[in-house]
This record gives sequence, C-alpha cells and structure tokens, in this order.
Amino acid sequence: MATVPRTLKVLSINAKGLNIPEKRHAALREFTSLHADVVLVQETHFSHARPPSFKNHKYPIGYFSNATAGRVCGTAVLFSRSTPFSNPTSLLDPAGRYTFVKGQIGAQWYTFVSIYLPNRQQHSAIRSIFHQLQDFQEGILVVGGDLNLPLDARLDTSRGVTSTPHTVLRRTRTALHSLRLMDCWRSLFPSARDYTYYSAPHQLYTRLDYIFLPSFGSMHLLESATIGPMTWSDHCPVLITLSSPLARPREKLWRLNESLLTDPQIKEGLQDALQNYFKENDTPDCSPQIIWETHKAVIRGYLIQQGARRKRERTAEQESLLQRIAVLERSHKLHFDDDTYAELLDLRSQLRSLFNNRAQKAFLTVRKTFHEHGNKCGRLLANALRTHRQALYVTHLRTPQGPTVTLPKDMLGLFHDYYTKLYGLHTTPDQTAPDTTQRFLRTHLRSKLTPHMRSSIEGPITAEELHEAIKRTPV
Repeated sequence: MATVPRTLKVLSINAKGLNIPEKRHAALREFTSLHADVVLVQETHFSHARPPSFKNHKYPIGYFSNATAGRVCGTAVLFSRSTPFSNPTSLLDPAGRYTFVKGQIGAQWYTFVSIYLPNRQQHSAIRSIFHQLQDFQEGILVVGGDLNLPLDARLDTSRGVTSTPHTVLRRTRTALHSLRLMDCWRSLFPSARDYTYYSAPHQLYTRLDYIFLPSFGSMHLLESATIGPMTWSDHCPVLITLSSPLARPREKLWRLNESLLTDPQIKEGLQDALQNYFKENDTPDCSPQIIWETHKAVIRGYLIQQGARRKRERTAEQESLLQRIAVLERSHKLHFDDDTYAELLDLRSQLRSLFNNRAQKAFLTVRKTFHEHGNKCGRLLANALRTHRQALYVTHLRTPQGPTVTLPKDMLGLFHDYYTKLYGLHTTPDQTAPDTTQRFLRTHLRSKLTPHMRSSIEGPITAEELHEAIKRTPV
C-alpha cells in the first residue's frame, strides 16, 4: 500500500472539569475532529479514588495525574490509536499539577509534559516541576499547559497590563529559559495578538495556554501553531503541527455505516437504485453470476455517496457555527460589545447542544450494544472477563518471614500452608484427615436424612423427572 509523510499534531487545552459525561464526549469529539495525535489536558478534576473513564476507540491510551486532595487540578496526556507510541514511561504528580510521559514514536524518543500552574507563585511551581523534568526527559521535549499568567503582558492581554507581579513573570521566563523552551505560537507570530481565556467579570482577554519546544534541536520541526475557537471549555485549544518520521496509508479501507440503513429516505433510494440496476443490466448477454457480483459495487457506491452527503451536512452545520463563533470572538476582543458577547454565548450554546445530541446518540448505541450482547458469548463478554481475570491474577505473595515470592511453585506452597493452618487439618500418627472430617460431621450435624429421602437422592434420574426439569427451565 502506498504511503505519504505524516505530521504529528499536539493539542493542549484547559478542560475546567470533565466529570460530566456529555462534556467528556464533546472533548473527545473535538480531539478527533482536529486530528490530534497527542492531547495535553489540564484541570480534569477527576477523583483520585474513582476517576471516570476518559477514553474511546480513537484515544484508547491515557495517563492521568489526579489530585489526592479532591476533585481539583488534574492533568492528563492522551494518545490517539493511530500514533505508534511504544516503551512508555510516566511520572505522575499526586497533587495533579503535572503529567510526564516519555516513549518512542517510530525510532524517535519523545517526552510529553502537561502542566497546570497555580494562580499564585507560578515561578516556584514551575521551577519545582522542571527540577523533576530534568532527570526524566529524553528525546524531543514537548511541554504544554495552562501557566495561569501571560508571559508578555503587553501582547498577551487585551489591556496590555497584568496584575501578576513583575518578579513572578521574570522568574517564570527564567525557568523556561533554563530548559531553552520557546513559545511555539509566539515564535510564528511575534507581534500578533490572540488570547485563550476570557474573564467575563473583568472583561479581560489573556493568553494563558502555551505549547513549548526547545529552541535548539526541535524548533525546526514546527510547521504550524494555531489557537482554536472557544467551544465546550472556557479556554481555547492550542494546536501545533510537527514534522515526524511517520507515514500514513494513502487510502483508507471503507466500512459500512449501519446508521444509513435506519434512514427511510436512504432505504427507499437504495431500493430504487437496485431496481434500476437489475432492470438495465438483466440482459441475455450478462450471466447471473456477473450481475450478482457487480450489484454489490452499486450498493457500496450508493451508500458511500449518501454517507458522504450526511457527513457534509453535519460538518457544514458545525463549521458554520465555528466560523461565526470565531468572527464574533475577534470582534469582541476588539470592541467588548455586550450584544456581540450575548450572541457569542448563544452560538456556543447551540454548538454544545449539537455535541450533546451526538453524545446522547452515542450513549444510546452503547446501551443497545450492552443490552443485545451483554449476556451472550462474544467479544464484549470476553473483554469484560479478560479485565476481571487480570484484576484477580496474583503476581506475588509475601511470606510470613517478610520476603516476596513470585514463582508459582512457591506461591502454591504458601497457599497450602495458609489454608492448612486456617482449617486446622493437622494429622497425628494415629489419626488421619478423613477421620477428623467424619468426627467433625458427627459432632456438628444435627439432622439426618430419612431412608426414603436417601434412596430417592441416591437413585437414578427417571425420564419423568428429566422431562419436568426441562419444562421448568426458563428459555
């Protein structure tokens, strides 16, 4: 199969809490629509004890730092299914301020870092994080996150000033310079103004979200950097595109979209297409085998056409809302008009409703799948049993003396000794284990079977009993 060069897209966004299922679904849909290969997330607000699942078939791999203090902070690094990430190693922060993940993509080592700094003393927090990072990083370093301050108040705030102390700004920039980190977006747009967060009470735009690359050895890989519109979160996403040694297939395999068959108009059009096909091609010079095989291509072509039409309609509606949101955001950043902001909030609400409708449809599909296949022998049950079996697998045991054993023979010996001591099955030279069992049963059993009950139980099963048992068995 022919291949073409492929870039690596890294996305960073502050989620402001992902404990709502619809919000997690909207986030994953946006990651997919932006074709992000690596996603750096901040403020997940997941519980350390019972975090929700934040993955799907597009993003099956994720590393999460959940704060032990409660549903605060929280950072994560997600990898798409199409990204060949191997030999992973991670370093997670118990306070949820950073997540470090390193591994290989192709033959190249990468280190991805998602950080979320506090509202105060940012320079102390980032110095502590970079101190941990210096011993961990390997290969190409990509750092993204919410710094909770504008690095350049003159360009990164709508008013040109900030309340953050100058000492904090200077020391934060010094910490970034210690690792030779450069702001990707600012390096491509040195004098431009754009922002990632809007404070409605203060009517102030600021750029708080960044993605950094080392100035030596990695900046030549940067192809583009963009700030997206604000949709499901209160922060804008930051997306960069990097050159990579990866390649992708030139063409993708087609699979049937089953939802097309539930549309009455599409089903009617499919019947008309088949009728016209057989009417036009059922001639004496064409064999039935050729007609039957080629009609599959006609069905496939029609379904591809209808699927592409529906996708264009959905994409056009979403793109129209995103374009209008982007235009109104630019206008509001310049004029701070209240009517513009009200219209902007309305369009964001419409976009969230569109995402929520798709989320509800996806939830119904999952419920339908579990209802149909939950109690049947299939892939769904096999995956659930595999996870349950892996959770119950005993990898090692600790001996009463303290050392740990991992060999199955040694672990079986420990099990044997434990249960022998637990049930007191110690034997003496003149007493065997069966005698002990019989003595226990004679001492503790208070009732006995009557001769009739004993003969009925020990007798063979009759045909009438088997027939009655089959009749009472639920279907």
